[in-house]
Amino acid sequence: MTALYEFPLLVAPISLACPSCGGEAVFRTRHDKPLPVMRAGEAPGRAVADWSGELHCPACARRSPHVLVWPDQAYYQVEHRGQVLWALDRPMMQTFRNVIAAGADRARQGQAHRVHVARIPSVFLSARARPAMLRKIDRLLQRDRKQDRGDG
Repeated sequence: MTALYEFPLLVAPISLACPSCGGEAVFRTRHDKPLPVMRAGEAPGRAVADWSGELHCPACARRSPHVLVWPDQAYYQVEHRGQVLWALDRPMMQTFRNVIAAGADRARQGQAHRVHVARIPSVFLSARARPAMLRKIDRLLQRDRKQDRGDG
């Protein structure tokens, strides 16, 4: 999921890392439509030029215009073997965790985000990667819960 795709996968609201405090901020587009993104290596004529919107961070009360740089600014992202698994929000990352944990039984998992689940690269899904991926995702989701409680 490091590469970007041509289909409209980025639907607001999107969870971003706040540039001020690093907490979970929410991004919404100005045009309130999904952001189609282009497949890596394709001609730029197919990409939407307007990646602008508004960022709001409940943790530090920042509210400002923002230009999205995706997936670099994703709040929910996990790196493994040089690739990044990103999610738009917490429920999507939880779905990815369930799919990875399911192993060979993953066909019945991930109905909520099936378009995204279908694009999870095999480097994240292999039996060899499973323990490390689950640890990384659990750490990310646990950090997120601590911030919600103020344990930070």
